[in-house]
Amino acid sequence: LAGILCRSTAVSGLLGGEVYVAETTDPVPKIVGCAVWFGPGRALYDSEDQVQLALRPLLASFTEELQQWWDDVCFLPKYLACITAALGEGEALHSWRLQTLAVNPQYQRQHIGTSLVNAVIKRAEITKTPLCVDCSEETNVEVYRRLGFELMPKGTGDLNTCRVEFT
Repeated sequence: LAGILCRSTAVSGLLGGEVYVAETTDPVPKIVGCAVWFGPGRALYDSEDQVQLALRPLLASFTEELQQWWDDVCFLPKYLACITAALGEGEALHSWRLQTLAVNPQYQRQHIGTSLVNAVIKRAEITKTPLCVDCSEETNVEVYRRLGFELMPKGTGDLNTCRVEFT
C-alpha cells in the first residue's frame, strides 16, 4: 500500500502542487528524498486530473470495503473535518501544505529533509504564508518539530474515531 500511496501523492503533486527531489551526485544519480507540497489555493486531489490520474488508481488498488471507507464512509470526510478543526475554516488553502516528506533511510540524518522543507520555507517567508503538515506517528511529530513546525493543540480533531483494520 505504501508504494501506491506514495505514487498517488507524487502524481497529484506533479499535477496540482510542487514536487521537490534530492538526488545523489554519483555518476548515475539516484533520488534519495522527495517532498510533495501544495501551495496556497491547492490541495491533494482537488482537481479532476488529480482525481482521475492519482486518486482513482489508488482506490482501484484497494478492496471494495476499503474503497468505501476511504472515499465515502469515513477517511476523507473525517480527515478534512480534522484539518478544518485544527486550522480553522479554509485555512488549509491559505498555506503551503507539506503532503509528503520522504528520505531514503540510508540517507537520513544528512539534512536532506531539512533542505527539502527549507526550499519552500524561503518562498513562504517572502509572502508571509504559513506552512502546515499533518502526521499521525509520534516519531514523525518529532521530526517535524525539529524542522520548525509547531504542534497544534491536541483535541482539535481525532482520526482515531474512524480507525478500522482491514485484512
